[in-house]
Amino acid sequence: MSPRPARSSRPDPVPQRLRIHPQTAPAAARRVLRADQQRAVDSGVRGLRKPGSRGHMVSACGTGKTLIALRTAEALNARFLLVAVPSRDLIAQ
Repeated sequence: MSPRPARSSRPDPVPQRLRIHPQTAPAAARRVLRADQQRAVDSGVRGLRKPGSRGHMVSACGTGKTLIALRTAEALNARFLLVAVPSRDLIAQ
């Protein structure tokens, strides 16, 4: 058995109870994007491929901003995606 690597003294930024483990997570049905959502993904990918670029998305409630961000990150082969929300009530959505 190989020795375990030393753990960092920094606290884990993501609590274990909030982690999703791909091996144990159930496979969810993949949503099909609407035409306007696909245009937003395409636009985001074009803009964010430029070195040093940043993005900002403004869209009405319930239009799929999180899904658009996820698909944009997938298209860019991003390793991490941060979705910030202004209240705890929105986290469950």
